[in-house]
Amino acid sequence: MIVMGEGRIMRKRIVSILGISLLFLTSCAGENVSQVAESQGGLADEPAISSSTENSQNTESNAEASIEEEKVDLIQKLVDETGVSSEKIFCSDTGDYDKDGKQEAFVLVESEDNSTADPADYPAAKLWFVTEDQCTEVFDYLGFLDTENELLETYDVGNKTFMVVNEVFTTNIISRLYYVESGKCKESVVSGVGMFFKPDYIDDFCISASAYDAIYEYEEGKESEAMELGHTWKNYYFYYDPSFGDFKEYVGSEITEDELKEACGFDLAEEIRNEGYTVDNIINRDNGIININYSQKETTDFGMIDITRKNTTFNVNTDTFINFWEDGEDTWQNSDVGGKYEISLLGE
Repeated sequence: MIVMGEGRIMRKRIVSILGISLLFLTSCAGENVSQVAESQGGLADEPAISSSTENSQNTESNAEASIEEEKVDLIQKLVDETGVSSEKIFCSDTGDYDKDGKQEAFVLVESEDNSTADPADYPAAKLWFVTEDQCTEVFDYLGFLDTENELLETYDVGNKTFMVVNEVFTTNIISRLYYVESGKCKESVVSGVGMFFKPDYIDDFCISASAYDAIYEYEEGKESEAMELGHTWKNYYFYYDPSFGDFKEYVGSEITEDELKEACGFDLAEEIRNEGYTVDNIINRDNGIININYSQKETTDFGMIDITRKNTTFNVNTDTFINFWEDGEDTWQNSDVGGKYEISLLGE
């Protein structure tokens, strides 16, 4: 389902991360001191208990405490070395992104209040990448911070974890994707293209791409001056390629109406034409998704030619049309999201 963030809704400030983490560590340290006192005779009537299970639990507990301490150290490093105020830390995520046994942190730091400034010149926040060796500015966040959307998300693909920063605008979300390689932050090839997410109707990754292509309009005889109107959002599909170390697109290829009929089990192209549309092209993707673009041409009262673009998406894996709006039956008509699907979102 295509998901959009709308406007400023609710401010969710994550502050005092450092203080909370330190409190947690202090609490853990207090518990450890108490446990040591007890094992040294604090409870005279209770014999000391020693077992492999206890040793294992203690080892795990110590490892977790060490990781938590390392996380706090990274946040403290950012504060100490850059002068960033801990109260301006909007949100952060710490983990072993490249599976090398070392912690790295991505920290979104809110800018000083300057509501009158142009967002292009004065970003709402900055994303920092922090390791034990460096504090590096990654990019300027220009979207809204007052939002119900998750701004930081992670996707584990096996040999690495991707950090996704969702830049939220009024009618669109742009996802910035980063990963860590040899201790350095690198940007994914699909970063900044659209909204990255994991759909529930297919075992792949998606990018919801924004476009203005619902209507193709021109004055008769002046098609070279045509305008494209109407905001649409369409899903394109990606998979993680371990040998490439990044995501790759399921680039489509055009198929015939007969091939579509064989996939759907009925003559879909003929049904579309029977409702007054023209079938423009049919795009098959290797993950079992078929996009069918169709359109309707009409002349307005003002002498303009309007071509309304529509589409439908068939999922061969489930033998159903994808109802992105989750409203009504899963028919080809209810699968339309407006606009025209391309062979490739990345232009491959």
